[in-house]
Amino acid sequence: MRVECTIPGHEDNYVDVADQWTRGEYRALTAISGLDEYLVWFQRKVTGCKLSVGAVYITDPQLVTAAALDDMDLVLTGFVEQALFRACSNLRNLGNASGRVSFGTYATKTPALTRFPAHANGCTPDTTPARQSPSVANSWYPACPS
Repeated sequence: MRVECTIPGHEDNYVDVADQWTRGEYRALTAISGLDEYLVWFQRKVTGCKLSVGAVYITDPQLVTAAALDDMDLVLTGFVEQALFRACSNLRNLGNASGRVSFGTYATKTPALTRFPAHANGCTPDTTPARQSPSVANSWYPACPS
């Protein structure tokens, strides 16, 4: 997954992050406490990059080190230090978007056919919804001829 920089003047910078992450890896990433730990994850999970350092570009993720960040434009270091988190957020959002939502309360349900006692005027109940009269909607009793 490519994370592209949108900072004016740095739009040609990007980081390609591996598409495969486990929840355990994501949890370990979010538990890091410093730049050195982040760079270990960066070098492990970034498959390609183009990051400007002065007049040159770093294109090998293994060369993204604390020393390289020290020579990088400060606004671009913020991009680099958030790239893995953005990629993980995008991957999680893809998972959320792929889910199919079904609301049981809106689903069409076929009512169970049940035997009802005779109506008060002697009519027998009709358990076939297709034969129900519109005048007795939501009732299992047909319209009485009386």
